[in-house]
Amino acid sequence: MDLSLYYEKFQSTYNIAIVAVFLAVFVLLFIGIRSIKDRQEPLWQKIVVWILLVVILSCVVVYFFVGPYHAKKDIDEKTIHYYEGTVEIVEITSGIFQRATFVVDGREVRLKFFEDNGYDHSLIKAGKYEAKIVYAEHLAELLYFEINY
Repeated sequence: MDLSLYYEKFQSTYNIAIVAVFLAVFVLLFIGIRSIKDRQEPLWQKIVVWILLVVILSCVVVYFFVGPYHAKKDIDEKTIHYYEGTVEIVEITSGIFQRATFVVDGREVRLKFFEDNGYDHSLIKAGKYEAKIVYAEHLAELLYFEINY
């Protein structure tokens, strides 16, 4: 199976995320500096604005390190894996993300999966299957799943 499409998608996601982080830093610094220069705002209001800006920037940076950073790590280390054979789904959990624990080639891999990833997520049920699976190791995301009937 050609995995280059996944690598290209991850690279474009990483590039967009880098632009978004720089844009967020620029916008937040602009707003912060404008707040400091505003002579009509009291000091406590300026402090509150800066605290909120730091919280917003922290959220952007944390989101970057949760997603696009791991995608880049998968690109650099070439850890998008394809496996065809016996796959066992041991456990399925739901919460913020839906996750499933797969036994692939003798090792357990816990992956999150989404409804809009281009495969039928309703196929993901506990059991043993002959299947094709593509997943990103560092991102811990199921990219493709197909059961061979």
